[in-house]
Amino acid sequence: MLPKNWKLKIYIFTLLPLALNGQTERKAKLDSAYFDPFLYPAVSIVMVPNGFFEVNSFNNLLTATKVFDNNADLVKNNARTSSLNQILQITSGIGKAGRVNVGLDVNYNSFRVDLDTEASPFKVFGSSKAYIKQNGLNSIGLRIRYLPIKQSRKFVVQHTFQIPTKSAIQYYFNNQAVHVLELNRKLYLFSQLQLSIGLPKDGIKTSVLVPLTEIISYLVKPKLQFYGLVSHLSQFGRVNDKNFAEQFNGTQIGAGLQYQHSLRFGLTLYESKFVRGKNFGSFWSSNLGLRVII
Repeated sequence: MLPKNWKLKIYIFTLLPLALNGQTERKAKLDSAYFDPFLYPAVSIVMVPNGFFEVNSFNNLLTATKVFDNNADLVKNNARTSSLNQILQITSGIGKAGRVNVGLDVNYNSFRVDLDTEASPFKVFGSSKAYIKQNGLNSIGLRIRYLPIKQSRKFVVQHTFQIPTKSAIQYYFNNQAVHVLELNRKLYLFSQLQLSIGLPKDGIKTSVLVPLTEIISYLVKPKLQFYGLVSHLSQFGRVNDKNFAEQFNGTQIGAGLQYQHSLRFGLTLYESKFVRGKNFGSFWSSNLGLRVII
């Protein structure tokens, strides 16, 4: 006589190996991402396998009480300017080749100006009164990330079209190219070039922002790396129908660390300071990045 639960046992013994095999294949796909560079101070360049999602949270706090004027001299601003920029990125792999990812970016900003230069920059997290205070969702970005060279996973290109949620903000078309040079088994050089085009809107003229970033990374342990960075940005705007001119520029230096607990979980921390510029704030920048792959 068959036991009462004979059907359940057949299902278990039949389906369990299939489920385990599916999990093994899924893990193998994710393990393939180990060949990708995992450093992500500002831009993730991991190619997510098909069937997985990468979720990144980038948080950047800027604060300054001085500015670089039109002559590049550092002068007091007689106020504290603070800005909290938060970006949530969700990226998915598509296609069997693993060369294309698509994603969605959500950009939120909190901005305030305090007339007291001794005011805490962390007030930007709260709701206290300020001379100027603004916060809210700034834009939604549609993004594509891909490997232009089939044989190289260390050169990645990314395009994002940012759709503003506020009338005073332009549409932006962001283009990023990142190359990773392996100097030796523990030392890496990350080069990132970006071209952001602000499209004309409601009287706001075309602008072009060009940041260039170099990052030198030292792998202390398989899960821990320290890095230093230098970055320069310039923005150009249309003066008239024929000419563009530089509106501002800034150069920052910084250092940080990344802890990669596992392939699925990572954390990045770094501090930087704008040490020179023109028509730009002498900002301190504190940055926190979190990554989860599911």
